[in-house]
Amino acid sequence: MVSLTWATVIATDILLWLVSKKRVFALLIYIPIQIYFEGNSLWPDLLLAPLFLLALLAVQNKKFMLSGIILGFSGDLMGAALAG
Repeated sequence: MVSLTWATVIATDILLWLVSKKRVFALLIYIPIQIYFEGNSLWPDLLLAPLFLLALLAVQNKKFMLSGIILGFSGDLMGAALAG
């Protein structure tokens, strides 16, 4: 579980860097906040951040169908996490 958690955290950091158009300022704010609020443990909402960032990246590239598919999948993921 630890490796999945760290893979999710790293994927979130990379996608945040891509969405912010390769500016480091967003990461300089996000990483200390993530450490302070102990964002290195596996929760269902931790898995949603890379999906939302990937959907935002798809919207920025005008791939709206892909964005809808990703958001639909993230809704299913959260629904499954809440159900059981």
